[in-house]
Amino acid sequence: MFFSLIAWDYLVQHGQWSRGVLLSTWVAATILLPLTFGWVRRSFVRMGHWGAPLIIIGARGAAQRLIRLMSNNPKLGYVPVGILDLDSGLAGTELNGVPVVGGVRGAGYWAKRVKTAAVAMPELEGTQLAQMSARLPFPQVPLLLFACIAIMIVSPGNPFYRHEVAGYRMRPFRMFKLRTMYPDAKDRLQKYLDDNPERRSEWLQYLKLRNDPRILPVVGTFLRRSSIDELPQIINVLRGEMSLVGPRPLALYELEIVDPDYVNLRCSVLPGITGMWQVEKRSEGGLEDREEMDTYYIRNWSLWLDIYILCRTFPTVLSGRGAY
Repeated sequence: MFFSLIAWDYLVQHGQWSRGVLLSTWVAATILLPLTFGWVRRSFVRMGHWGAPLIIIGARGAAQRLIRLMSNNPKLGYVPVGILDLDSGLAGTELNGVPVVGGVRGAGYWAKRVKTAAVAMPELEGTQLAQMSARLPFPQVPLLLFACIAIMIVSPGNPFYRHEVAGYRMRPFRMFKLRTMYPDAKDRLQKYLDDNPERRSEWLQYLKLRNDPRILPVVGTFLRRSSIDELPQIINVLRGEMSLVGPRPLALYELEIVDPDYVNLRCSVLPGITGMWQVEKRSEGGLEDREEMDTYYIRNWSLWLDIYILCRTFPTVLSGRGAY
């Protein structure tokens, strides 16, 4: 809004508006408007008028934790009004004060009255969860919000993870991700490698494990295979720390492992959310493959190469090839 007014003043009014008017408009647009919205939201939360009705699919422990999460965090904007379960015999019972209104077969009836649903069945595998979500007649729900909820159900705590990495010209920054691992991931990894020394070579070659004990069951695997866990890095792009396409940023511990010449070359450009290594090899390639592809990308960069990688990214993510 502020920049639109500046353009209008310059193109139409020929600079007739005073700087005071423009300054007060900037204050209103960037400071007063968010503060007013926050105050209105808190007022509506206190009066019990904030939140869209939500149907929960599943009546087990995960649903109970989800209801508790919504009750303790009304600012999330969802109010559980009913539960549907695979076992229709549970109809008429309650879970944390929320009624079980029927079986999943009755979803069509409730979808006409409630537009949003959340599946609280962590026992389902990723493909089963995707198939069930596709069959449900409810409209699409906010992706990041329910990814966060799923993480907190499986592993209570902050659903976001900030990973310190090396960026352009070796400047460290915190890269945002959805948390797909347990909070004590470092200790779990060390114990696993101590108990399974034969897997240490796999870790040293790929800096990943195919059956990683740190990853959250079902939810973590699904988020990593679909690359949904990378979506918060849009924040890093907006902050100028990353670009959409480029070599993946190096973790600080990787700086001591890889070739110093490669580190200097890689840090000569902005790191990216996706890159040549992701679309060609992903987790199937080792450190040598990653160095080779990153070097080729940096030395042969062009706008068309970025467009090619972006076009290849979506089919690669959908196929799940090489992701774990």
